[in-house]
Parts: sequence; structure tokens; C-alpha cells
Amino acid sequence: ESYGVSLVILQVQPKAPDLVSVVIPTYNRAGLVGTAIQSALAQSHSPVEVLVVDDGSTDDTIAALSRFSGVHVFRQENRGQGAARQLGLEHASGAYIASLDSDDQWRPEFLEESLRTLRQTGAGFVFSNWSTLKASGGLATEDALSGLDYLAEQPYRDAGGWHLLSPESTRRVFTRHCPAPSSSFLVDRRYISHGWSPEFRIADDWAFLLDIVLRHKVACAYTTRKLWNKRIDGTNICDRHLDPGALAVKEISDLEQVLRSFGPLLTRRER
Repeated sequence: ESYGVSLVILQVQPKAPDLVSVVIPTYNRAGLVGTAIQSALAQSHSPVEVLVVDDGSTDDTIAALSRFSGVHVFRQENRGQGAARQLGLEHASGAYIASLDSDDQWRPEFLEESLRTLRQTGAGFVFSNWSTLKASGGLATEDALSGLDYLAEQPYRDAGGWHLLSPESTRRVFTRHCPAPSSSFLVDRRYISHGWSPEFRIADDWAFLLDIVLRHKVACAYTTRKLWNKRIDGTNICDRHLDPGALAVKEISDLEQVLRSFGPLLTRRER
């Protein structure tokens, strides 16, 4: 297996057919994780199961988490966000899986609209556009998804304001790059084979979706409507402005890991 991860995660029996499990990995985000949790609990969709995995924080994260009832909290030694997401996935009960970074926040309609589209289209996963929440507290004006030429050039079928990509177009997009950050997508659990890998430094979200795309002939859908806020404050592991050199090292390492993990599943052109 690419990641050496057991496939028993596919055999979990959901508690309810429409239960969404939300995995929130966190590391030293005591001042922010509560906002992420609140945004997951405030969703217009119900039921929602929230699982928070503390990745060995050394601040007051555990105290911050203790204020929430009905939230499943797990703790591990510091192993990175991929390992934290995987631990949450192994304990998740939902038929649908989402991951919310502990410094991001969903708008109340995020899960309801994502799940409706997932069901109506039969896609393997869906993802949505976002607003960038700056350190000053204001929202940036750029449009993240609309600026991606390799995504915009793909033909799509309109699905109630969402763009439905064929399996072929989905593969073309995700073997080139990942337009769907970890807080942006909702996945039908039936298509998850391996889950998240701890081997990736920043591209664990790409590897998670790429595994689905390469092993299953699935369509995906996305919307350019902004359904969540992504925080950029200089402490993110993927911050192109803080230290471009350090980020490049992480990206090169992850590209090499992509080839090791998925090389046999890629065509020569894709490699």
C-alpha cells in the first residue's frame, strides 16, 4: 500500500446516513481553534460530528478545547497535520468526511450546500472557494479559484451554481496541482482508501484527494462562491510571503513524495 495505512477505515458503519465527520487538526492554536470549532458546530446542516486532534501542542490548547462539550478530543505526539488528520479519520463515524484547519472558519451554509451538491451530482468530492482573512482581521479581495487557469479551462456541467467536472477533467486538474485546500472539501467516505499520509510536509490535502482521483473514476464539483475563510497571518505552514525559500524546500520534498507514492498510478505524461 502507498502509505502502509490499514483499509479498515472504509468499514466503519456510519451512525446516520447524513452524518458529517469534521476532523480538526491543531498545533499551538489555543487562541484560534475555538473559532474553528464554533464554525463547525454552527453549521446549518445536522448531524455533525467534530473530532479535534491536538498534535502535541505546548500552549494552552487543551484548556481551550475543554470549554466545548460534545466534541471528541484526541492527543498525539507532534507528528504533523497529516498524521493528526489520519488519527481523526480513524475515529470518525460519518458517511461524509471534511477537514477544517484550526485557524480557518466555515460559513454556516458550508456543509449544507456541499452535501447537497455531493448527493445531487454523485461526485466523489466537492470543494468551494474562499476569502482570505488577513492578520489585520480584514478580508482580502482576490478570488482564489477564479484565477486558476488550469481549473477554469476545464469543461463543466452546471449543477445549481456548482461546476461539475467529468472524471477525466477531474484527473487532469488534480494530476497537475491541487486547487482544493484541506478546509475546502467534503468527501464521500466510500472513496477513501488510504486517507491522509504523514509523509507530506504541506501537500497532505493534495495527496488525500489524488489518492481518490487515481484509484476511483470519480467526478468532482466546485463553486466559485466563497463559503469559508482562510486565515493567513504569517504562522501558516504554507505561506508564500513569509519565507519563500523554506516553502520551496517543502514543495520539492512533497513532489518527490508524490512520485514515490503515486508513480505507478500515473501515466508517463502525468509524471
